[in-house]
Amino acid sequence: MNAQAGSAWVLLSCVVPRADGVGIEKRAWSHLAAMAALRPPRLVLALTPAQLAQAPDLAFLNGLCSVVHVLPLDASARGRRLDNTAAFLAQRLLLWGRPRWQPRAGAVAALLQALGGARLGDVFCFRLACFELWRLLAGQHGLSAQRLVVDFDDIESLAQQRALAQDGSLWGRAHRLAARLEIAEQRRLETRALRSHEVLVCSAVDEARLRERAPAARVAVVPNAYPVLPALPPREPGDTLNLLFLGTLSYAPNIDAADHLVHTLLPAIHRAWPGPVRLQIVGRRPVPRVQALHRPPEVQVLPDVADITSAYAQADVVVVPIRFGGGTRIKILEALSLGRPVVTTTLGVEGLDLQHERDLLVADAPDAFAQACARIAGDAALAARLASQGRRSFLALYGDDIVRGRTQALLSRPLSSSTAP
Repeated sequence: MNAQAGSAWVLLSCVVPRADGVGIEKRAWSHLAAMAALRPPRLVLALTPAQLAQAPDLAFLNGLCSVVHVLPLDASARGRRLDNTAAFLAQRLLLWGRPRWQPRAGAVAALLQALGGARLGDVFCFRLACFELWRLLAGQHGLSAQRLVVDFDDIESLAQQRALAQDGSLWGRAHRLAARLEIAEQRRLETRALRSHEVLVCSAVDEARLRERAPAARVAVVPNAYPVLPALPPREPGDTLNLLFLGTLSYAPNIDAADHLVHTLLPAIHRAWPGPVRLQIVGRRPVPRVQALHRPPEVQVLPDVADITSAYAQADVVVVPIRFGGGTRIKILEALSLGRPVVTTTLGVEGLDLQHERDLLVADAPDAFAQACARIAGDAALAARLASQGRRSFLALYGDDIVRGRTQALLSRPLSSSTAP
């Protein structure tokens, strides 16, 4: 099929888009909804064996898409782990720059049939892994696009560099070397996308970073979004300080934040607050390190909360003590949508157009973080002001309708290399 002007977008995604999913799934859903409002896209889900084993019934996507096609992936030689450390490192060096995943044998023919041919119009690669896969499909199977947009979401090489700096001392030498190779590979792939294609990121901070690397790159910002929810009623002040931390509890920055919260921040909060303290850690797939933090009644790790709104309703303060990672924190947008005051770190609020003392409180040192939590819990007027103004900023900038309109505008016209930061 020859590409035609106005043809439907092809969305290549490495996750199943879900309105109720984790952060990366929510962002994929936001893109899908924006495309569907223009014209139902053709969705290609490039899924690993582990993802295929857990994939939901995809019928819910049919109403938004003209095509829903699953492209099964298998690990390439680079993606296979070896037990022998020396052999693993030798393999990583020899296969540097090769794709980590490749289509399962015979799967590309079915993909071409589903798409109607190899020559496509507009193609949207969600995340860098899908851009890596697209390069393989283009090089080995002749797929081509008239327009290619790559959503970095965050800058993965930066997020990995931060993880190495924060936790690298706990890793073995081989792990650290493999991480450095991965960072170099990701940065190389990012540069390839910046030089040849249109790139999206979720914050102006990341846009500026990429423009420093490639001043002529076509880069634009599509913020992370969250649905506009009814604001919860204010909490009545009490003797107990109720804290909430929420996130995917198998994600390294959240694992670190939960551990830091319990072992370092909680003792400081006890010094700052005269009464009892209760902390709920809520999220999916908690790893053993997070499960071990469960010590009721003071600390509860709750992996299967059917209605997270109930957890927010019980919280005086939503805490986001993130110390590394990339992109922007959807958990902050969720808290603001529900009208709950937030205390976070400088890195936690990075990339969000929110201000300390206006929309939320920002503190990095343990005692300062503790004092911020105690201030909100002990001052009903402050808590109400932060919740109200934070929600207004969320509605103006990050509500899903606002972001969907911005995405549609970007998809409707090619980005210029002179797009202002």
